Parts: sequence; C-alpha cells; structure tokens
Amino acid sequence: MRLPRTFAAFHERDYRLFYAGLVLSQSGTWMERQALLWLIYRLTDDSAAWLGLAAGVPAIPVLLVSIPAGALVDRVRVRTVLLATQSLMSLGAIAIAAVVATGAVRPWHVLAYAAFASTLFAVDAPARHAFVARLVGPSRITNAFALNAVAFQVAQVLGSALFGVLMVATDLDEAGCLALNGVSFGFSLVGLMIIRERVPDRTGVPHPRTLDGVRHALRSRVIRGALLVSVTTAMFGFQVSQLLPVFAKKVWEQGADGFAWLRGAMGVGAFVGGVTLATRSDSIRRGPLIRRYGMVVPLGLLAFAHAPGFELGLVLLCAVGSLMVQLPSYGSSLIQTKVPDELRGRVSALFTLSVLASFPTGGFLAGQIAEHLGAPWTTTVSAVIVGVSYAAVHATHRPLRDAA
Repeated sequence: MRLPRTFAAFHERDYRLFYAGLVLSQSGTWMERQALLWLIYRLTDDSAAWLGLAAGVPAIPVLLVSIPAGALVDRVRVRTVLLATQSLMSLGAIAIAAVVATGAVRPWHVLAYAAFASTLFAVDAPARHAFVARLVGPSRITNAFALNAVAFQVAQVLGSALFGVLMVATDLDEAGCLALNGVSFGFSLVGLMIIRERVPDRTGVPHPRTLDGVRHALRSRVIRGALLVSVTTAMFGFQVSQLLPVFAKKVWEQGADGFAWLRGAMGVGAFVGGVTLATRSDSIRRGPLIRRYGMVVPLGLLAFAHAPGFELGLVLLCAVGSLMVQLPSYGSSLIQTKVPDELRGRVSALFTLSVLASFPTGGFLAGQIAEHLGAPWTTTVSAVIVGVSYAAVHATHRPLRDAA
C-alpha cells in the first residue's frame, strides 16, 4: 500500500513498531511531567521558586552525562542502550508513584526523581536519534524526524488530557499518573524487542573519540547555528511551559483542569506544526523558515504573557507552541542530514545537551524571577531575550539562513 508522503517513513515495518511504542510511552511521560509540576506546586504552598528548582535540577546530570553518552551510543548496540534506559525509567516511575501514594512524599523526593529521570533521558535521547536514522535510511530521515516531532506532540496532548481526567474525574491523583507512566514504558520495550536492528558496517572507520562530535559541530556553521537556536528556544522560549501552573492559578484563577487545558493547547499547536513539517519534509527549505519563525515567536510570547483572558491565552499559547516546537525540529533534521553516521550519536548528544540542559536551566531562572516579578513579566523578559538572540545567531551564521 502506498502511503501519502506525510507518512513516508511508515513504509519501514520496524519504524512503525518503534513509533507506536514511542507515542504510548511518551504519553505517559508527558502525563508524569504535569503531575510532578502540580505535585511540587501543591507541596510547597504554591511556590513559583520551587517550580523553577524542580525544572533546574535535571540540568546537572544532563551536563555531566550527555557527551559521554553520545560516545557510548557510537560504540555499542543502540537497541541494548534503549532497552536498559527504558527499563530503568519504568522502575523509577513506579517507585516514585509508591512514595506519593503512601503520603510520605516530600519536595526533595521530587527533585531526586527528576535528576534520576534526566540522567537516563540524557542517554536515551541520542540513542533514539541514532536508532531512528538506522531504521529508515538516509532517503527518509527528514520525514522520520518530522514524524517523531508529531509523536511527541500527540503524546503531549494525550498525556495532558489523561492528567486532567485522572486529577479531576478520579481519585488516583498524582500517584496514579506516575504509576501509569511506569506501565507505559512496557509498550516501548515490547516494540524494541521485536525490531530488527540494522548495525552499520564500521570496517575501516577509526575508533570514535568522545570529543569528535564537538569538533565536527564547531566546524559546521549550519550545525552550530541550529544548536544555538535550539538552546535559545529551550532556555528562554519554553520557560513559559514551566510557569503554566502560575498562569493557571494566579493569573487566570483556574485549577488543575485549567492547567491541563493550557498544556493541551500548547500540544495541539505543536502537533499541527509537526504534521506540516512532515508533509513538506522533502521540499522544505528549513533555514529560511527558522529565520521567519524566529521573528514571530517573541511576539507570540509577549501576546500570551499579557492576554486579558483565559480563552485568548489558550489560543495564543496554541500558536506560539506550534512555532517553538518546529524551530528545534527543523534544527534537528538539519543536523541529522549533515552528520556522518559514525558521529551520529555524539552530535545527537550535543542536540540533547542543548535542549535538556537549557530547558531546565531556563525553567529554574524563570521560577526564581517569577517569584518576584510574576509570570507575565517573567515571560516578557524572556521574549525580549529570545528576539535578540535569534537575530544574533542569524547575523553570525549566514549558512544557516540559506540551508535547505
């Protein structure tokens, strides 16, 4: 059966199996993220500073682990790495769910679990990128990464919806969300066990050195520019997602259901953007789009920060979420098409580092600032930084502006 070009990578059986497990397990992970944010906000008497701390702690293990993890991925069987990380993530989620269910949970438990999960994800992410590239081959790699972006947004919508249902319509509360996330990893593990991994022929390829990926990225202005855009978006753009509990409760006087609506709106917008990227993946010029979207994102953040009502805030968050998710998605696909396979794990680790370290760092800073300025003005400051940073990157990395 011939599939539309939007779903070209689904021609590969193993990619279909991987994709199904990815959507289901990531839905659980997104549900868990909302539960942890709401849990620590509740445990600390509505403290924005604690929200920021919970967001910032995961940056520490990412900084320490990402580069060595990339070298590991280039040296061993990638499926073995993924089976190990997914299994440990499942056990960790079930363990923290048990602590929450007993009522013994304290804020430091949440921080410790966040650091544990972040360490595993810093290994899992570059392995997943390398695995996808080998499942589909070079002709469909851009489409596969676009569909991966769609999977994450579908998971965000489903996970946010499940969080809202469990919190509002059941008695499971945060512990139920965490336990279900632990179970969701089972789908990914089953898929990994029946996939036939393609191991690349490395005959004649020099033994990989840990810092080779860093050197390659620094020499390429396209890769370097894409990484800088990702850092800016993750650190100062996506800080708004860390402050959504504050926007929901203190700005618009909503409860857990309002928070879930905000998360869902951001996910719906990102899903639409991901589908657009997948549809146009074989003809799109990513560099010019990165430049154009970079001009609109700061304006969208400013508009959301000062939206006069909850409903308008939902619409604006949907729009800005679409653009912000597309920016690193375009950058990631550019990187994957311009890196040799023997360096794929290490360069993918740099992308992981640029997102996973920047996102919690930005969340930590946003939480501390919001404690004094409030969420709207914190997002205003971030929007200005995003606009200036994007302009600087495009002024100094001209090849990125024209990259196909």
